[in-house]
Amino acid sequence: MLILEPGLSDTAIITSSATVAGSMPLSTLQTSQPTDRTRFTDASSLIAITIDATAVFAAGLYTSWNYVAWLFNSTIATDTWKLEAAGTVAGLSSPTLTMSSLSAWPSPTLKPYYSRVHSRLYLPVSRTEPVLRLTIDATANPAGYLDIGRLYIGLAIDLKTPERYPISIPLPSELERVVRSEGGQDYPRVAGLDESLQNYPVIFAGNPRLPTNAARQAKAALDFYSSIVRIIRLRGSSRDVLIDLDPTDATWAMEKIIYGRLVGVSQPQLIGPGVYQVVVNVKGMR
Repeated sequence: MLILEPGLSDTAIITSSATVAGSMPLSTLQTSQPTDRTRFTDASSLIAITIDATAVFAAGLYTSWNYVAWLFNSTIATDTWKLEAAGTVAGLSSPTLTMSSLSAWPSPTLKPYYSRVHSRLYLPVSRTEPVLRLTIDATANPAGYLDIGRLYIGLAIDLKTPERYPISIPLPSELERVVRSEGGQDYPRVAGLDESLQNYPVIFAGNPRLPTNAARQAKAALDFYSSIVRIIRLRGSSRDVLIDLDPTDATWAMEKIIYGRLVGVSQPQLIGPGVYQVVVNVKGMR
């Protein structure tokens, strides 16, 4: 189970040579509301997006990344993408990392359950290149354009470590939309399958039991404070985060990739000898 905050990509410089709708600019990729989208108006050619985090890396705020996601996009099953990374923008001509022919769909069959999908890539070994380029092939997309609602690039934290994280994931609850007439007749108003998943709370608690060995105990405490506590410190009580319950799952990925905002964050507590706990509530945004 991974959790990710978008500080790296939100502070990077994003550019593209592709034509973008004036009312749906690239800057929308760095805002949290997924219904505000960036629209590439011509999908008949490859769409390249460059993310330059050189200044961010130079400031020492971020030094590595292992997760790339472009969320709430309008890709179809045949769309693919390529990820490249280099030390400089000019270095993209000979990238130090190239991953090609990645499927834009995280699961083989999605429709009609989701009208927008999450494309993502997790690298078990983190990378240190400050410049990335996403090249998207949506040339077969009948819409003729491509929408992307959010971009996430950063260092995902594995919440299975250091030891134990019990997780509670309530099922999505549909918001009731019923109009009742004066005669008592009910008239359901359904806005669509995707909108029925608006309310998607995820609750997880971290209970890493710190081992007795002094060296291992220090390592576990460091992991705890530099992982989930760091996320809470950076994202506060209302900013967005991304949770991937299983980055290796290619069947139910859309059900396990949860984008939402932190709500009701509790302070870390030492609840017993060597046992820390922090409870985080994430309300899904779709």
